[in-house]
Amino acid sequence: MTIPMSPGLIDAILIGVVVELLALSLVLHRVAASRWILPLGLYLASGAFLLIALRVALSGPSEPWVALALLASLCAHVASLWSLYRELFVRSA
Repeated sequence: MTIPMSPGLIDAILIGVVVELLALSLVLHRVAASRWILPLGLYLASGAFLLIALRVALSGPSEPWVALALLASLCAHVASLWSLYRELFVRSA
């Protein structure tokens, strides 16, 4: 049995990503590791933008919006890697 891909299914997954970010932020704040919220939030944002690109692609022909969502995903991914680099190597030195 296969589940058909639909924009509504992608919306549900995106809501799950937002809930995951909120829960992760709460846990990290409680264990005094809030410096990791930004890198992990950017990492989740990168995946969320990929889901948005998929949702837009499933909705109809709108290539510029798909490209924009993919570019946003790339930017969030690069920012996530940069913030992780800073936390691991620059601040610890």
